Amino acid sequence: MNETLTILKSTSITILSATVILVISQFLNNFLFAALKEYQTIKGKISYTLIYTGNLYGIANAKSKKNDITQTVNDGAIELRKLACSLIEIHQTIPFKQLLTILHIVPSVEKIKKVSGNIIGLSNLLFEDDPWDDKNEKYIEIKDLLNIL
Repeated sequence: MNETLTILKSTSITILSATVILVISQFLNNFLFAALKEYQTIKGKISYTLIYTGNLYGIANAKSKKNDITQTVNDGAIELRKLACSLIEIHQTIPFKQLLTILHIVPSVEKIKKVSGNIIGLSNLLFEDDPWDDKNEKYIEIKDLLNIL
C-alpha cells in the first residue's frame, strides 16, 4: 500500500510538472515570442522598403508630368508611411517592453518614435528635388536605431 501511494504521488507530481511547463511554454510562445517575431518581421520589411524605394528619390516632384513615375513614387511614399505606423502598432503589442529594452532586445519607445518619424520624413522627401542630404541622414539614423542592414 505504501509503495502504491509513493508511485501515485510521483506520477501526480510528474503530470502536474508537465502541465505547468506546457502552460508556461504556451504562454511565452503566444504572448511574448509571437510579438517579438512580428517585430522582427516589420524590421525586415522596413529594411526591404528602404532599399526598394532608394531609387525613387528626386525622380518625381510636384511638377512632374509623367503620371506613371508620380504614381510609383506615391506608392513608395504610402508604403513607407504604412510601415512607420505598423512599427508603432507592433511595438505597442510587445509585453514587458521595459525589461526587453533594458536587455537590448527591443528599442525604447523614444527610439521607435524617432524611427517612425524618420520613415515618415523619408516618405515626404520622395517628392523633393534635392533630398539627398536629408535622406541619407534619416536613412542612417533608422538603420542605427533599428540595427538593420
